[in-house]
Amino acid sequence: MIFRVTALALATLMAAAPLSLAAKGAPESLVFDPQVFETQRQELEEAVRRSDRYAEIRSSERSRVFDALAAMSVLLADVESIDELAMEQRVEVFNLQEEINTILTRAAESSRLVCERQTRTGSHMTRTQCQTVADRKATRERGQELLRDATRRQLIDQPDPGRVGGIR
Repeated sequence: MIFRVTALALATLMAAAPLSLAAKGAPESLVFDPQVFETQRQELEEAVRRSDRYAEIRSSERSRVFDALAAMSVLLADVESIDELAMEQRVEVFNLQEEINTILTRAAESSRLVCERQTRTGSHMTRTQCQTVADRKATRERGQELLRDATRRQLIDQPDPGRVGGIR
């Protein structure tokens, strides 16, 4: 699956490569196969829908990825060479690709597994505990929230030291 995502990234990079080539005045033309792009696009959409790798993507970001892929499909439809696109369209394809890469990279980072060795209290035996970055963040936030709630309850439950017998 990582190969598929990489393949799509390479295909979209190939689509954007003429931007830098045009700036250097290189006469080469890149061949682009719309069928290959469509196949890779469908595989990426399926991976985003079903893969644990992208589980942390919010639905709004998932929609942005799908919209950007659809827009790229429209721009790249019936094109055999990137040179057939106007410079504005090339820039648009590049920007869409960057948006997709940014969202998917953030999701992949949140899905990254982090393992650490921990010693249990009262024991010298260590164990390895693995969690995704997103799970670690959620656990930390829940712990902080529990601590804040406990502190608030403790302040509410404590009698006012200035009050005697409920009368001031």
